[in-house]
This record gives sequence, C-alpha cells and structure tokens, in this order.
Amino acid sequence: TSVAIYMVFLAAMVFINFGRNSIAIIFSQYLTLDSGLDLNSRTLSYIINTQSLAVVALGWAAGWICRQWGNGPALLAGTAANIFGLFILAYTTALPMIYVSSFLRGMGDVVIMAAAYAYASILIPPERRGRLFAWFNATFFLSFGLAGTLIAGPIIDGLIAADYPQSRAYQVSFAAAAGLTFIGLLVQAALLIYL
Repeated sequence: TSVAIYMVFLAAMVFINFGRNSIAIIFSQYLTLDSGLDLNSRTLSYIINTQSLAVVALGWAAGWICRQWGNGPALLAGTAANIFGLFILAYTTALPMIYVSSFLRGMGDVVIMAAAYAYASILIPPERRGRLFAWFNATFFLSFGLAGTLIAGPIIDGLIAADYPQSRAYQVSFAAAAGLTFIGLLVQAALLIYL
C-alpha cells in the first residue's frame, strides 16, 4: 500500500537524518580539541560558515535539481554528498579538507531537505497528510539532540574510556555517522528500484 511504501521511505529518513545530524553538537568540540586541530574561534566560524554558504548557494538551485533529476535521485545525491563529507572528517585532519567536508555537508543538507519534503508529499496519501508529515518532521528535528545523545556521545565516551585518543574517538563517531547515513541511502535506493 502507499502507506507501507511511505513507512519504508520514513525508515530511510531516520537513518539519513540521525546519521548526518548526530555530529551537529560535537563537530565544533572536535575542531577545537587541544589534542586535535585546536582551531581558534575565528577559523571555527569560517568552517561553520562554509557549510552555511553551501546551503545558501545551493538553496537557489535545489528546486531545479529536484525537477531535473527527480526527487528520489536528488535525495540519493544529497545523501551521498553528506556521506562523503562525513568520511572526510573521519579520515583526515588536513584543514583544507575540513572546509571541503563542510561544503559537501551543506550541499547535501539542502538537497536532502528539498528532495525529501517533495518526495514525502508525493508518497503521503492526502487523507493522512497531517499525521504522516508530522512523523517525517520528527525524523529531522529529533535527530539533532537524540542522535548525539544516543549515538555519537556514547561512542566518544566509550572510546575515551578505553584509552583512545580524544581526536580519534571523535573521528570514529564521524565514521559511524557516515555508516548510519549510508544505511539510509541503501534503503532509499532499494525503494527507488522497487518503485
């Protein structure tokens, strides 16, 4: 049924949103770690603003991308960009690559949001639009605090307790975030193949 298809889409969005947003709170902490990059507040603001710049710049083209590629393929592309950005964080500390990562994650964020909302509006039966859109919104808004509390935070704390270097513990959490997001990508790709 259409509701069952939508629930598969929603499951994909849980993985995508919880994966990519699980690092929302810890990202700034990682960049300013004494044992890591040890960035000052000005450089930190440039990196954060790089992500915002990507959101603004690509925001103008997100609708066009969704129309040209289709909502499903655009959602996959945005998710892939986000995964790549997370993998960069997990495997390099080179500052130029951190900027690239932030830009990719910003690009991914705006395309994911535009494509996912449009895709959800197509999949949701009109008579259930209010409740099912609320569930969709929950996957996004809960992902900022809940994902960090349940996923990234425990990974970091557990690894530090096991005597991992702090910066490496954060990088492992970035890899875990990429892995979760990748699961969402696979579920979404399978749904597109099915449809």
